[in-house]
Amino acid sequence: MAYRETSIYNPDNLLIATTCQVISDDVIVAANQTLKRGQVFELDASGNAIAPTGVIDPAKVYGIMAEDIVTGDTTAVGVAYMNGEFSSSKVIFPEGKSEADYKVPLRKLGIFLR
Repeated sequence: MAYRETSIYNPDNLLIATTCQVISDDVIVAANQTLKRGQVFELDASGNAIAPTGVIDPAKVYGIMAEDIVTGDTTAVGVAYMNGEFSSSKVIFPEGKSEADYKVPLRKLGIFLR
């Protein structure tokens, strides 16, 4: 008897449109970071991806994480979206910030929130 492997596909609807080409790229994620798929992120002084903290400036946004990643004491390579159309209800903004704070800075990067 042959067995078939099955899997379950659970779309999260982060990406919502096909009218805009989606481009992803590798990013170096700084040490001691926890970034979630759909989270906006910025770069630190070394050019590594970090979660916005402290005084949050939406103009510093660099992209949206394409995958969950947790780093320990060293950096790691992650994948991020550099442009595309995204569901604003699925994008993770820093605490105290919203779509309104990030819509224009993300649009300048080619990331559109719908």
